[in-house]
Amino acid sequence: MVRVTTSDEMADAVQTRMNTGCDVFIMCAAVADFKPREARLRKIKKHEGLASIELEPTRDILASVALRAIIAQ
Repeated sequence: MVRVTTSDEMADAVQTRMNTGCDVFIMCAAVADFKPREARLRKIKKHEGLASIELEPTRDILASVALRAIIAQ
């Protein structure tokens, strides 16, 4: 088991383990399709407010693993 907090940490953990060789890959966690463009270290208070939150796509972990499998064949 590898504990991660962010989708980027999960993608890195999967890629690192795929580099060591893998016979079976079971994907049992899903990450969101988008993440905030700017991360905050603390909660945004109501009185500070935000007009909007900019999002960016997360990395597609399953697609990257599938692509590696195809290339390896």
